[in-house]
Amino acid sequence: MSSETRISAEFATDSRKAGLAARVGTALAGLLRAYRGRRSLRTLIEADDRMLRDIGVTRDDVRWALQAPAGQDPSSLLRIRAVSRRAADRSALHAAAAKRTAGETDRASDYAACA
Repeated sequence: MSSETRISAEFATDSRKAGLAARVGTALAGLLRAYRGRRSLRTLIEADDRMLRDIGVTRDDVRWALQAPAGQDPSSLLRIRAVSRRAADRSALHAAAAKRTAGETDRASDYAACA
């Protein structure tokens, strides 16, 4: 085996090892992130309802997020749920405001027709 072939084989082995190490490191970092998120939600479940409402979540939301699989970060699930709820609330407020505005416009045209 020539020295070039041997160097090439060693490089391929080293790059495979580096790739494996990177994947293992990424997996461990994900598990650590999930553990920390789960731990923070466990302290959050002990908060009073007013504090949870200020954050934009309910106690049921926290319980739901804690039921996530072990390798999944429950705090990110809770964040997604809270953002979705705020978006839905905002959309409902905009729809109600548009409905009120349309109702006022209809009443104004009714008054104009009567005059």
